[in-house]
Amino acid sequence: MMKFKIAISILSIFFCTSYAFSQAKRALNHVGKEKFEQAEELLYKAILKDSINAGENYALSILYFSDKYIGFNVDSTYKYILKSLVDYKYLEPKEIEKLERDDIDSILMVNQKALIENYAFALAKQDDRQTDYESYILKYPTSPKFDSALWYRNQRAYESAQKFNTWEEYLKYIEEYPLSERYAEAKTNYEKLIFEEKTADGKLASYTSFLSSFPSTPFRPAIERSIFNISTGDHSIGSYEQFIGEYPQSDVAALASKRIYFKNPTIAFSGIAANYLNKDSLQSLAAKEKEPLFVTFQDPYYVFNAASGYKIEQEVTEVPQAYLCRMITGKMLLTTINSMTSILNKNGTIIYTRPEIDQINQLGDGIVAYEINGKYGLIFQNGDEISDPVYDEVKVIQHRYIAYKLNNKWGLLSVNGIQMTGSKFDELENAGVLIKITLKDKFALMSPDYLIPYLDGEENAFNYKYSDLEILDHDLIMIYDGDKEGLITNELRPVVPTGKQVITVLDNGIILETDKGYKILNREPEINSSTIWNSVDYNDQWLAVKGKDGWKIISQSSDLVIENRADSMKILNSTTLLIHKNDTSIFHFSNNKKVILPEGSSYTILSSPPIQNSKTANYYMITDGKSKTLVNSSADTVTLPKKYNTIAAIGKEYLVYTYRGKKGLLDTEGNTLLKPNFDGIANYNDGSLTVLNNGVLGLYNLSKGVNIPPEYDRSLRYYNDSLIIAHKDGKIGLITGDNKEFLPVKYSNISYFNDSVAWVMDSSRWHLMNIYSGDVILQNVTSFEPSPDSGIDYTKFTTTKGKGILNSNNGMIINGTFTEIRNIGTLENPVFYAELFVNEALLYVVIIYNARGKILFRSAYTEEEYVKVICDE
Repeated sequence: MMKFKIAISILSIFFCTSYAFSQAKRALNHVGKEKFEQAEELLYKAILKDSINAGENYALSILYFSDKYIGFNVDSTYKYILKSLVDYKYLEPKEIEKLERDDIDSILMVNQKALIENYAFALAKQDDRQTDYESYILKYPTSPKFDSALWYRNQRAYESAQKFNTWEEYLKYIEEYPLSERYAEAKTNYEKLIFEEKTADGKLASYTSFLSSFPSTPFRPAIERSIFNISTGDHSIGSYEQFIGEYPQSDVAALASKRIYFKNPTIAFSGIAANYLNKDSLQSLAAKEKEPLFVTFQDPYYVFNAASGYKIEQEVTEVPQAYLCRMITGKMLLTTINSMTSILNKNGTIIYTRPEIDQINQLGDGIVAYEINGKYGLIFQNGDEISDPVYDEVKVIQHRYIAYKLNNKWGLLSVNGIQMTGSKFDELENAGVLIKITLKDKFALMSPDYLIPYLDGEENAFNYKYSDLEILDHDLIMIYDGDKEGLITNELRPVVPTGKQVITVLDNGIILETDKGYKILNREPEINSSTIWNSVDYNDQWLAVKGKDGWKIISQSSDLVIENRADSMKILNSTTLLIHKNDTSIFHFSNNKKVILPEGSSYTILSSPPIQNSKTANYYMITDGKSKTLVNSSADTVTLPKKYNTIAAIGKEYLVYTYRGKKGLLDTEGNTLLKPNFDGIANYNDGSLTVLNNGVLGLYNLSKGVNIPPEYDRSLRYYNDSLIIAHKDGKIGLITGDNKEFLPVKYSNISYFNDSVAWVMDSSRWHLMNIYSGDVILQNVTSFEPSPDSGIDYTKFTTTKGKGILNSNNGMIINGTFTEIRNIGTLENPVFYAELFVNEALLYVVIIYNARGKILFRSAYTEEEYVKVICDE
């Protein structure tokens, strides 16, 4: 029907034209009368006679565009109208006039061309297929409908790509139609689909390969984050630095740099990470992180204060009870701001906010755990989230991974949130530099690097073959499998294969005991490791092995072979060895000196009682018939008294001997220090000895030249380097080393404060007195408490007026007027919280002092306000 309507409209043009006798005109008349064969014959004959046939080609276009003509053909009619227009350009003016007399001109030709193009476009739209539009575009490049055809062609091609929805189809589209208005959309879909397909396995290699092939992909930030998550999941400085080196322009390069800073600021500021860090800001924060803070209340907000003076003044309405009346040493602070629990850093910046956080715990390496209703979540100390609060327990393993407990089983999580193993282990813990994973009473050992494949979805086998272990020195680990023992390095390299044996590790060797005998490993060339020995003995100084030729003895300190074929031997202690060879007995000392025992002689060992921080002194009494010789541990002979009954070592400087029931004292060479006139000599302490006679006590100290005769009720002890506390007749005082009274022996008690000032008790009250001038510094003290750590210099005292703090160097730090004083700092850095209740005003006065007595804070609280700062103690 459409073809018919178009044809009728075309023919109407010709019936309106004037009659002419040109071949074209005659042919058009035939067409109008539907005499198509006559028109066709007439026109083809005319075309053969001349090469330029504008009118005849026009008439042929009309003929082939007539829907009743058996030869109706759109391509033919368009071909002839185009030829007509071309020929028209070459006509002479007279020929143009002739055509116009036949009512044929260029306007009719152009209109005919437009009619054909419109008709062809209508046909293409009728089927509305991509191929139809493509055909139209090829055939009618000058048509006004050309752009419309392009648009429809592109639409249908895009719809086809959408139908298949593969990256291959979208790629084909963007390659074939780069100017399409759907190009950007197709390109986005192509990139999305090829990204999803090429990285569907989530493997690191897939991400890096894709980024290499498509460096300009819009998914680059997401891909780089995926690469970051996998490649830096072991939280090692090396991994972060490698990522920054490979992706320096990445959005997460700065994040990698921060992670390096969390682990080691020095490396961060000196290496590749420094380019992404604000050094001044971080160093400022680091300095603040080292400062403990204390909380004060300044209605209506809590304020965090440092002893140096800086404050954090956020609008904090609540703090944990644990923050009150103590110093806060952590890097993170838990607060409530605007009714929401928030975590602050020590710059006062809110780094993380989440409802109902109960507490926070810094796990190290920049990782912070927070607890909500008994479950733990994880963040980094810059606020980046690692995990929601879903775990029962969390801990950091080897500074690299996070171990979590869930449903009573342990699993591993990366710092980037990758679930590595799932929760299936009975225990996950550090073992030296290794990781110990336990399952069903057996455990596997591995280095942290062994777990790296789990970050990329791969697995390594866990060999659960050990039942126990012992971390040793020298980077060694003793491992046990039931009754079997083995030895490995902390790099899991076998040193001694596991077997039924007993392994003993020395400082410079290994003793291996089997049912066949003993082997000594790692002592080549002194001892062949393949030799089996019958017996072994050792201590820190000696190693002795027995074979078929006797005992071989080695000095552990010098690696020298002392003896090769001893008949027998005995390690006496760390300085002395007794060797028997060829009927000769020899003391061999650690200084390589020797003493030969006379044939038939015997010996006894005189050792001083063990004393803290001092080695035991050893002497050897050699008895040969009636002759006795005393040798010290340096092989020197000690001169013995002409007359004595017994002799014993005491301390490192002395020998005590008895004669006729009395005690005397010798030095280590045998020189007489005290004649045997005493009932007792004992209580060695740093060179001092208590001497006893007739129930009273004295003091002797060789190095200080002190020799106080026995005349005191109790053992004498030093107050300072020169003065000695002495008790007599129930009273106490101070005497000098030459037994002269320095502070009268008239007090009930004396206690040390410093070298020149002492606590002295008169009746029931303590007084602080300068023992050199006699001046009383502080009176009527009912009690005092020195710092729990003797190395920290402060004393809390109580008088009838109240409590205060003294420092032995600086004197009075806090006057004794307070109701209560507590150290809210540390032993090393005390900060004093002093409190006074003023009953008349119903006010609580709180003053906070540093260790030097400087006031850091002071405030007076009403009862309502005091409730907000009261300590939970």
